[in-house]
Amino acid sequence: MPPAESGSGAALPFPPLSLCLPQAQLGDSRLNPDVGYLLLHTLCPALYALVEDGLKPFQKDVITGQRKNSPWSVVEASVKTGPNTRSLHSLCWHVAGLAPLSSTRQKFHAFILGLLK
Repeated sequence: MPPAESGSGAALPFPPLSLCLPQAQLGDSRLNPDVGYLLLHTLCPALYALVEDGLKPFQKDVITGQRKNSPWSVVEASVKTGPNTRSLHSLCWHVAGLAPLSSTRQKFHAFILGLLK
């Protein structure tokens, strides 16, 4: 899309706000429920399968000897606290603390949705 032009002939770096709002509302699942459906039934499962592919079934654990590996454990290991991962770490631990999310698949999907929000 070429830059928008103002009345003075100077190019603006962004299109006018009147063009941006309808496009932004397309991604709002409250206004467009099909987006939420596509995310939960297409994107999230595809990303889960992608991360799951090639994972070893178990990972060594100092206390229990071994524990089951999952895409959710990859997320947890990837968001260790650091200067550049603070918001990801916060999102991960918020999702981990949600009682209704009992499976690692649900937690992974919630994390992906949180990233998209």
